[in-house]
This record gives sequence, structure tokens and C-alpha cells, in this order.
Amino acid sequence: MAAADQRKKPDDLNALLTRAADAYKRALIGHQPGLVWDYVVLTAANEHQAEGYRHELAMRSHGAGPLGAFFPSSQRTIVVPDPPGFRAGSGGATFGVLRAIAEHQKLMGDRKPFEALRILLIHSGGASQRIPQFSPLGKIFAPLPLMRPDGQLMTLFDHLYLMMAALPQRVGPGMLVAAGDVFLLFDATAMPKPLPGVTALSMRTPVAMGEHHGVFGTQRPDAKSHKPEDFPLVTATMQKATADQMRSAGLTDADDRVLIDSGLLWFDAQATTALYNLARKYNAKWHFSTRHQIDLYVDIVPAALTVHAPMLTTSPALRKLHLDLRAALKRSPLRVYELPQSHFQHLGTTRQFRDAMVGLDDSPACTLFQRNIRCATAVTTPADARIYQAVITHRNVKIQNQVVIENCLLESPLAVGRGSVLSNLAITAGPARDVPPETLIFGVPLLDKKSAAFVTIICGIHDDPKTDRTFCNIDLRHWLTLAGLQADDVWPKSESKRVLWTARLFAAVPTNDPLAHLWLTRPQTLKPAQRAAWLKSKRYAMSEILELADAAAMARHRDKISGMLQATQWVNAVESHTAGSVQSTVNHFGAQGYQQLVDHVYTAATDAKRDPLLRARLAWSLAEIESRPHFPRENVRTPAPAARLQGLAFNAIRDAMTPAERAGRPVRITTMKSLTASAPARLDFAGGWTDTPPYCLENGGAVVNVAINLNDAEPIQATFQPLDTPIVRLVSRDLGKTLIIREPAKLLGPIDPTDAFSLHKVALKLTGLGPAAAETSMKKYLARLHKSGRGFELATASNLPKGSGLGTSSILGAATLAVLRTAAGLDTKPATLFEQTLLLEQHLGTGGGWQDQVGGILGGAKITETKPGVPQQLKVRSIPLAPAQAKALEERLVVYFTGQQRLARNILREVMGRYLSREPGTIVLFNELTHAARACEGALRRADWLSAATEINRYWRIKKDLFAGSTTPAIDAMFLELRPYYLGGCLSGAGGGGFAYFLCADADQAHRLRTELARISMRPGSLGLTFATAINTKGLRVT
Repeated sequence: MAAADQRKKPDDLNALLTRAADAYKRALIGHQPGLVWDYVVLTAANEHQAEGYRHELAMRSHGAGPLGAFFPSSQRTIVVPDPPGFRAGSGGATFGVLRAIAEHQKLMGDRKPFEALRILLIHSGGASQRIPQFSPLGKIFAPLPLMRPDGQLMTLFDHLYLMMAALPQRVGPGMLVAAGDVFLLFDATAMPKPLPGVTALSMRTPVAMGEHHGVFGTQRPDAKSHKPEDFPLVTATMQKATADQMRSAGLTDADDRVLIDSGLLWFDAQATTALYNLARKYNAKWHFSTRHQIDLYVDIVPAALTVHAPMLTTSPALRKLHLDLRAALKRSPLRVYELPQSHFQHLGTTRQFRDAMVGLDDSPACTLFQRNIRCATAVTTPADARIYQAVITHRNVKIQNQVVIENCLLESPLAVGRGSVLSNLAITAGPARDVPPETLIFGVPLLDKKSAAFVTIICGIHDDPKTDRTFCNIDLRHWLTLAGLQADDVWPKSESKRVLWTARLFAAVPTNDPLAHLWLTRPQTLKPAQRAAWLKSKRYAMSEILELADAAAMARHRDKISGMLQATQWVNAVESHTAGSVQSTVNHFGAQGYQQLVDHVYTAATDAKRDPLLRARLAWSLAEIESRPHFPRENVRTPAPAARLQGLAFNAIRDAMTPAERAGRPVRITTMKSLTASAPARLDFAGGWTDTPPYCLENGGAVVNVAINLNDAEPIQATFQPLDTPIVRLVSRDLGKTLIIREPAKLLGPIDPTDAFSLHKVALKLTGLGPAAAETSMKKYLARLHKSGRGFELATASNLPKGSGLGTSSILGAATLAVLRTAAGLDTKPATLFEQTLLLEQHLGTGGGWQDQVGGILGGAKITETKPGVPQQLKVRSIPLAPAQAKALEERLVVYFTGQQRLARNILREVMGRYLSREPGTIVLFNELTHAARACEGALRRADWLSAATEINRYWRIKKDLFAGSTTPAIDAMFLELRPYYLGGCLSGAGGGGFAYFLCADADQAHRLRTELARISMRPGSLGLTFATAINTKGLRVT
């Protein structure tokens, strides 16, 4: 129920959540003293519940979402259970917490006194009997259909923690006590610093709500000023009084509203220290000797009143306690602060919880729950059904109105009746079943004497386990009659409290068929054989399950579902092209979650029916996931190592570029004569990388480059030479290697990128001049190619060093294809060679783009652009240079081999891997490359050499930003040393070595630069060399 305006809009409530989340984020990253709680403490009913709480808190102290740990690193978290065999009460538990903090401080060697500590204490030691689905882990960790800032599902604890994230810096040292069974909304960022003493943080609600809670009466405003105080003194407190009693006591205002006890109490440093001093006296020994509990709100809070009511207790021990409390808090008066924009929602029963989720409760706070989050469902669900942290894969699951399903996996046919609640279930087997309306079903894994078991609790939404009134919404005694049972069949004779909470009704069930005992909802259907088996089975009561629940197993179940959800969401995001980076999107999990994640993503990444580019993205993202520092490798069966997954990604990109129908069809040699293809090298001035798959396939590209001759010659050649003998001779002249082929099978088989003749073999295959798989005879193979049966030599030559960065390998591939296609009488138009060369590179696994072959196939300067899509449709625009402009460019252009070699494929994998990862910075740089290419085109068209040099410098900066390995310390030192002698400079191609080029202000500066380069090249160990450069206007030629 709202404690403020009942008509509060959902946007206003979301604004409260946003402000709380912002305060949390500032505290998380701030690291300044006082921004965060020094201690966050939970109380527990017993040690078993405490272990479950510790497990939950530990998960928040380690990386769980993309932001890492949920808790700040400086915060300490502890859980304090009640003494064994005795409930200390909320006040006794508070004393226990103060003692535990002191002990922890001592253990940690921290001498900081209570006066300097900021403590958040959340009382959460109840059994949650009226909302039993959350009893095993405590209501404090009840999941809510809200998201934490780190992308994880919100629990009631997380919500309270976020709501109070702004308070440590606002209230200062002291202790804030909160109740762990209410959903609170308020603006902590607007709270002023409390006055000294004890402050109750209250909310104003209708008097009817006050009947179920504590309320405060306050001192009237000053008669002269008529201005209400922010922190008025509390003059009276009442607990669960009637409306008339509150009115008679003067606790209601003119609108018949009261200041309700929200469960939030602030004790300043002095009051906290005073309580700690008492806590050492009123310890577990005192509780056991007196058999008294201490209540925070009945015993401790009233002691801070300035006017005390007469003591009604006759117990000497309690009278002494009250006197000591009054003395200790004498200088800490009780005040109240009315929280602004506040809302109070009690989730005390299963029905209240269900109603809040599905919209049957019209409280404004409940509007925040009206959505389904973190769910993957194969079926359509009603608008008022609430499904979260759940996976529904079976299409025969039918869900009626006002149903809540959370933390469930439904893989079998199921009909869920109206108003039912399912929690913590994995239904993966069993026949089709019907869940009756208004039914609560939840699963609990148990550890009973170190033996694992699984129990499904089935009861009614309206059942109150604290009573013996109903079971499965049927009168409990009548239910026993319908089932043919006696009271002694479900309660031990020694059990004095024969209520639903203590009834042993629930037997272990198979973990994959938790609804095996659904007959509990229809006891009249129980058959004699079933009854006999059920009576013989080991059965548990809800009270026993609380003691035996396996918190770690429950966490594994939740982790498994989280992994499945993340996998589904990630695959869907990749398919819809909305996926960001793995680092900022994919959460961290335990072993169960990661197992589901890697299995599902790997299945999608290897699904041949999916688009190859999507498969590439999925495979690469899975490699990133497996490479995380905290990935639990020892406990997760990985389908493939990260390196293999990266290979799968680039294979998928190759598949996108090489559809089956584009393989070369068998052709014949029509021109059995000597042929030579000659081609220039290329210099890339701007836009490189945007031409490379998969970027260009998804975004298009734009590259400016120019064709050049070096030392007055076209540096790249491929030749076709007829032979008189029936062989195929492959020659790589620059490598000094020759391969004689006498068997067609030698030209077949997998491609090895390290093979010196892999280019020759792939070119023959793509052209259609390679042997068919069935051709085993060399004589027949050559006779098929040409009626003469003569063999041939295919030779390649490059007068450039390996790893030059001048597009050598691509242009050599284009020249080889051109000479072979000419021999076969096939089309050698530039567009055909562009496409065929790109396919050749993909077959070779070099994964290059299209700018290299364009730069060598077409002469002169040009800009090449493409749009997204496969195949890439290249639009080449020549940048016309008048003879005088071409001469001016040649005079200003200096090309120098640095003496350092590199393999573009290695750098390519790094850069394209970052694109596949969708690193935000990489995406920005790729966008800048496209804009820079168009700017460079304009500068060249205008012969604006200064602007062209500026774009070349920008290009070099982007290359280095994309991958630090694009340069080396030696190259950086060279560029710095030569800086006075050029306007713009860059390494050609991917960088990392190879050729550098410089654009100078004029011919004189270029001459001085060549002189300096000659001097550098004379240094011991230098392999540097300057090349004479001329613009090639003819491009690739076959003669």
C-alpha cells in the first residue's frame, strides 16, 4: 500500500528506482570513505538458514554480472543466527549482531570503533510460514520481477539494499536497522542528516494499515511557527492497535492517517555504542538463563522515548533490562522522519505476493511488478500472468490468467490453472498434467543426513501453514477424510502443534517429475496402492524442510535457468543484430549456468541452417566467454577450445563469401600459348579495414587507394606456359620453389595456408581448370583440358618482400586468376576478378578484403565503396588526376621498405575479432574510417596535399588505435625521427611492418626525406630500402 499519493504514476516510481540505482553505482565505483556501508548484516533463525544466506551474499561478493561483483569491495557482510535451540527476538538478534561485528573487527585486526562504523542490519530470521515457497532461503531472498543494475534478477534483499544505497553518506556513522519482509520505496537521496539519537524512518498511511503494524505519535508543531519539524520527537508508540485506539491516543492526522513503523530505525554512533555495551551483558547466556526474548520494537525502541510509560512486566530480568536500556539511551531521544515519496508494500502471504505480481493489488508500488522479465517461452501467456526467471520450451504448456511462474523450467506438457503459483521447479519429464486453480507448487532440494532428495510442496494459495484450517484450499480435516487418512498418519504423536506447517505430507519425488504427487490437490482420487506407497515413504513437513533445504542446490538450479535464459537472449540478440559486446552483455555464472550457456550457444553457432555471419558472431562470442579469467574451466565441459571457436568464426565468414554454387565449373584451355599477367602494387590512403569481411558484409565499406609501380616496373606477375610433357608444374619464383604434379590427386585435398603453392591450387580450382575428384589419370585430366594433352606451368612472381603491406598476396591472386581465365577463354572483367579474388582469399584462409585486388586490378587513384550484403557489389569511382597533378603526387610521395615483415592474417584476426566482439571503441573507429575515406577522396580531387596528408595521419592513428600491433617501437621511433621531413605518413596495409609511405610538402622536402632514409638504411642491422615510385594508370594487364 502506498504511504504517499495513491495516484503516483509508474514513471514516478521508476524514477525512485533510478535514483537508488544511481546512488548505488556511485558508491560502487567511488571508493571514498563513507560512501558505502562498512558492514551489511543479516540475521537468521538458525545456522542452517544462515548458511543459505551466506551462500547468497557470497554470490554478490563475486562477479555475477557484466559489472563484476554486486557489492563494493570495501564492504563486509556477515550473517548472525540466533543461538541454537532458542529464538532471541529482534532485539536480542540486534545485540547478537553488535557482538558479532566487534568479534569480526577483532579477527580482522581492525581497530575502528563503533563510533566510526556505518552498519546496515536487516532482520531476516523468520520462517516465512505464510509464504512458504520462500521459506527455504528466507523471504529476504524472494525473487522479484525487477532487474538489478548489474543485469541480475532482483530479490527483496537487493531492492532494500539499493533503496538504502544513498544513506551511508547522508546519515554518517551508526546503525540502520531494517525489516526484511517489506517492499519499500522512498527517496533516500532527499533525506537530511538526522538529529542525534534514534530516528524512526516512517511513512504516512491510512489508519487501517496501522492496525497491522507499529505506529508513532509525535510532538505537535511549534504553536508560534506552525512549521513542522523534520525530526519531531516521538511521544508514543503503539503496536497493532485498533483504529479507534489510535484515534483516541491522538496518533491520527486530519486525513485519518498515521505514521507507520516501516521497520527502518537509525541509531546514531552514540546510540549504537550504547547498545553494544549492553549487548555484552545481554548475551546468549542471559537468554538461556531467563528464557526471555528481547524485542527491538517493544523493548528497545520505547526506551528511547523522552517520557516513559509505566513498566507492566513483572519479570525482574525484563525490568532490569528496561532500566538499563533507558539509561543507555537517555541521551539518544527517539525521533521520527517522514520519508518523502514513500511506499510500503507488505508481502506477507502467498496470496499477497501473487496479487501484487498479477495486478490484483492496486497499490501503486505493485505496478512495478507488472511485467515479465528474464523469461523465454514458446507459448503465448495472458497479459496478467507473471513469468520471470523461467524457461518454457514445450508448446503444450497452457497458462491461465493471474498465474505466477518464477525460477522454473517447463519442458513437459502442463496446464496451469487460474491464480496458481509455481516456483523452483524443473519439469522435464512425466505425462501431461493439470494444476488446479489457486494452487501453490514449489520444489525444494534437501540434504537429509548427507543424502540428497527432492521434495515438492503442493498446497493452496489460501492455506495458512500456521493454522490447521485448510490444505490445498480444502478444509484440512475434510482433506484427510477424502484421502482416507487419519491425523496420526501425518502428525507424529509427539507433535503438540498439529498445524499444516508441521504435517508430514510431502514425500520425495523424481527431480525431473516434481508433480508426481499432484494427487494432493485431489485427495479423493488417491488409489489404495498409492496411499500405501505414500504412507511407507519418507515424508517431510514444511517445518522440517526449512531445516534440510540445500541452498547450494537451489542456487545451482537458479544458475542453470539463468544460463539458459542468457543463451536464448544472446542468440536472439545476435540474430536481430542488437547484441552488444560480451563483456557488457553476458553475465557471469556458476558452473551450471555456464554449462547451459556454452552448450546452447555452441549448438546455435554450428547450426548449418543459420546465416554464416550469425554463426561467426556466435562462435567468436563463445570463445570470448571461455576466455574469461573466472570461467570455471574445471567444472564446465566446453564443446571446443577458444582457439578452435575462433577458427570456426572465420570459417563461417568464409562460408558467407563462398556459396557452393560459386565453385568453378570444369572448363577447357582454349589458348595453349604463353601468357603473362602483370600488375602494380597499391598504396592505401584511407578507409582500409572497412573492406574486410565480416565488417563490409554487414556495414559496407569505403577505401581510397592508388596503384603504383616500384623502381619503374610492375612488381607482380603470373605466367601460364604450355609444356611438352604431361605434367603440371607449379612455380613460385620469389620463393625459389617448384612443384611437379604427376598425379591429379596432388592438386586436390585440404588447403594448407603454409603451402607455397596453395594459391596456385585454389586458383586452378576456382577457374575450373583443376581436376575433378574422380580424375585419377594425369593423361586423361590433361586431355580433358586440351585436346593436345599437353601439360602446363603456372608460375607466380613478386618483386616485393613477403608481408610488404602493398596488397601483394591479393594482387598476385588476381594476376594468377587473370592469366588462367585468359587461358580458359573466360571473362577477365574487373568486376569478375574482384569477386573471384575475394573468394580465393577466403579459401586460403587469409580472410582479406577487396581493396587490395581493386588497387592492383585498376590503375590510378580511386575510391571504392560497397553497401552491406553478399556478394559485395563494388562501386569504383576513379579520382582523375591531371598529368600535372599526377606528377605532383609522384614528386611528393616517398615509399620505403622498413625491413620488418609481418603477416596480415595475424593482425586481421585481431582487428576483425574486436569487431566480432562489438567492442564499442572499435565500432567508433570503423565509422571514422568510412568518413575519413570520403574526406581523403575530396582532398585528392582538389590536389589539396595538406588536407590529404592530414587524412593519411588520421588513418595511421586509427590503425594504431584498432590494434597496437600495427606498429612497433622501432617504427614509432623512425616516424618520430623523420617528422620534420613529411606532412603525412603511414604504414601501408595492416601495418606491423612492411612498407611505409610519406606525403611531403613538395619535391624538395621529399628529396630531404629520401636522404634521411638512406642514412637510416645504412645503420648496422637495417634492411630498409627506398623505392622509386610512379603512379600506374593501366592496372592489371595480360599479354
